Amino acid sequence: MVIRSLVWPGAFTLYQNGKQSSIYVGNGLKFSDKMSPFPQCPPVLNMDPAEYGEFVLPEIKVLSEEELLAEVENNFNECWDKYDQ
Repeated sequence: MVIRSLVWPGAFTLYQNGKQSSIYVGNGLKFSDKMSPFPQCPPVLNMDPAEYGEFVLPEIKVLSEEELLAEVENNFNECWDKYDQ
């Protein structure tokens, strides 16, 4: 059985086969709503989904092998031109 402290986050007491152990891994601060890094209630997402509109996928241009090789060669030359000077 594991018991977790609601006052000291990170404090746990373990009990098994008649033996008890306690462990604390934390920063030494008591629990506080103001100190919590996460909101107690997460915000409601997409309260009004109609305002976002429809998502349209962009067109995908399919290159032929010659066009692809020309594009690679052009980009290669652009990258190395600044170092060749």
